[in-house]
Amino acid sequence: MTEKNTIGVYIMTDADGNVTNINSSVFLADTEGWTWIDEGNGDKYAHAQSHYLSKPLIDEYGRYNFTLKNKKIKEIKEKDKPAITEPPKTETSADLAARITAIENDMQSFKATVLSELQKLADSI
Repeated sequence: MTEKNTIGVYIMTDADGNVTNINSSVFLADTEGWTWIDEGNGDKYAHAQSHYLSKPLIDEYGRYNFTLKNKKIKEIKEKDKPAITEPPKTETSADLAARITAIENDMQSFKATVLSELQKLADSI
């Protein structure tokens, strides 16, 4: 859809119309599966993400920030985004230290048992 010597701006969307990627013809070898939204010359077109989007494609919770409506990129309002789910609890360094200590204690107990059994075996020979 681009004229000779112009740079095309393309986006990809998911089934819900969320913008999942944006790029320019400068960096795309094949535009199949992409939707053309604009064209022109200069950095605005060559470096589309930083010129067409006011923020990253997804927010810190993994939710999309933009949608495509009538060939225009629209920011998704917070109230229209999916609810934020709590991330899974991560172990703290204290939790990890406790696990390591428990493993070390189990290893010492295992070692003592093995040595005791080896001594019994040696004594029986």
